[in-house]
Amino acid sequence: MKKIIVVLVLLGSASSYASITIDTTKISLYDTVRSDVKVKHFFSYIEKLVAKYNDTLSYEINEYTLVNNNPWIIDSLAATDYYYNKNKGVEVMNQKEAVILHKNDVLKIPTQLQHNSIAENLARNSIYINVPEYKLKIWNENALLLDAPIRVGRNESKYLKSIDKYTDLRTRTGTGVIYDTEKNPTWINPADNHKYTETTRDDKVRTKMPQTPSIRIKLNGVVTGQLIHATTNPATLGKAYSNGCLGTNEYDIWYIYYYCPPGTPIKIEYNLAPGGEQNSLEDIYDEEKHVTK
Repeated sequence: MKKIIVVLVLLGSASSYASITIDTTKISLYDTVRSDVKVKHFFSYIEKLVAKYNDTLSYEINEYTLVNNNPWIIDSLAATDYYYNKNKGVEVMNQKEAVILHKNDVLKIPTQLQHNSIAENLARNSIYINVPEYKLKIWNENALLLDAPIRVGRNESKYLKSIDKYTDLRTRTGTGVIYDTEKNPTWINPADNHKYTETTRDDKVRTKMPQTPSIRIKLNGVVTGQLIHATTNPATLGKAYSNGCLGTNEYDIWYIYYYCPPGTPIKIEYNLAPGGEQNSLEDIYDEEKHVTK
């Protein structure tokens, strides 16, 4: 446990001293942002800040406990969503240039007690997905933290150049964990290996590709290419539209990323009668309608 000794000069006698010991694991520390930080530099800034304090503190913090100790950061990242801004009358042509941390913003560094509490709370989170419901839900035990619309894999099989074989695009089911993440992924169409640096939005406006994290799943003991990531076309949410991945909007991906660090349990089901309602959902993976291309 690191402690700081503070020496006080007592009034009335320059030769009289008293000292107190401050436990830095319980005293809050603050860090002031010295210059604006844009989306494209956000992750590297946070990584350096974590490393800075892990070199000086007697305990270690991490990206997840630091950001969740300052939850307004997640809100700010979510608010870079193109469509969120469009609804406010703002057009974001290059999300990577958006400022997330402003000069003189103050970040609260978690104490050891705060770090431990946040880490323990995150460890209680889990993801549940029922494919035909087109929903991703994050639960903290019995409390629902997020109910996000998603898109799922198409009901077809086709050749994907990225893996050089035919594959079933239907979203796989099973149990597993969040395996790892990519903070600045390269967006590639697996069907033809085309790399995307720009995207055409639902409103036909062409913008730069945003920087949003992608999340890789280990399902049934196997790490596959089935990711959780944002789509720039939310009109496809609520549909079987992807190449197998679970697509969210740009707003929700930030909450999923910071609420569900690697190791978070995930369960993906295909249940047409949730809550016991007989045949209440459409069988989007009807075998008779399965297409092979």
